[in-house]
Amino acid sequence: MAIVALMTLVGALLFAVAQSDANRARAKLATDALWVEQTLRFQMAVDEDVLVRLALDASAGASQQALSARARLHLAANPETLGLRWYDATGRLIAAVPEGPGPAEAALVRQLLASGALPPRPVYGPVRDGRVVLAERVSASGGGWWWRRCRCR
Repeated sequence: MAIVALMTLVGALLFAVAQSDANRARAKLATDALWVEQTLRFQMAVDEDVLVRLALDASAGASQQALSARARLHLAANPETLGLRWYDATGRLIAAVPEGPGPAEAALVRQLLASGALPPRPVYGPVRDGRVVLAERVSASGGGWWWRRCRCR
C-alpha cells in the first residue's frame, strides 16, 4: 500500500511539474506575442507620422525636391519601407521614391477615388506576399496621397 501511495505521489508531482512548465511556456509565448504587436504598432505609428508630415508639407507648398529628399532619407533609415509615391486627386502618379508606380498602390488609389472614400486617417491595403500598402491623404480636398509599401515581418 505504501509503494502505491509513493508511486501516486511521484506521478502527481511529475504531472504538477509538467503543468507548471506548460503554463510558463504559454505565458512566455503570450508575452512575446504582445511585445511583437506593440513593436509593430509603434513602428506603424512612426511611419504614419512621417507620412502625415510629408503630406502636410506637400499641402503647404513644399518643393518636390525637398519632399523627395525627405522620402529618400526615410527609406534609407527604414529598410522595411519599399517606396513612397504621390498621386493627385485623379489618381495620376506625380512623384515616386524610388521611381515608378506600384500596381498595388495604383489599384488602391483607383478604388478609393472611385468610391469617394477619403478618410482622414491613414488607409491600409490588404497584405499580399508579406507586403502591405499604407496611404495618407495630403489635403482635405482630396489633393493627393503619399503611399508607402512595406514588408511585414
